[in-house]
Amino acid sequence: MKRLISILLVLFTFGVVYAQSDLQPIATVKIAKSEPITVKQLKVRAASVAIQNGLPSLSLEQKKLLLDEMINEKLLVQSAEKARMTITDTQVAIFKPLLPSC
Repeated sequence: MKRLISILLVLFTFGVVYAQSDLQPIATVKIAKSEPITVKQLKVRAASVAIQNGLPSLSLEQKKLLLDEMINEKLLVQSAEKARMTITDTQVAIFKPLLPSC
């Protein structure tokens, strides 16, 4: 009985640690505010990119490039917010047809 409880405790602990690892920040971007990029966010984006490109998964190098892209996106948004940049609905309507559709 003690052995069964020990095994269940180990499995439960492993499950909690695994769940927390997805929430761990892999990078933190800070210009105006501190904003983490979590392991889970990278995994979700990597899976999406892989599917869009017909790949089973991304290589480690591709994941590093993807993380760099995610960091750059957050830096761009934070820089725009810090500079109080805005865009009007008219500007969105003008440039929306030029963007690739998802």
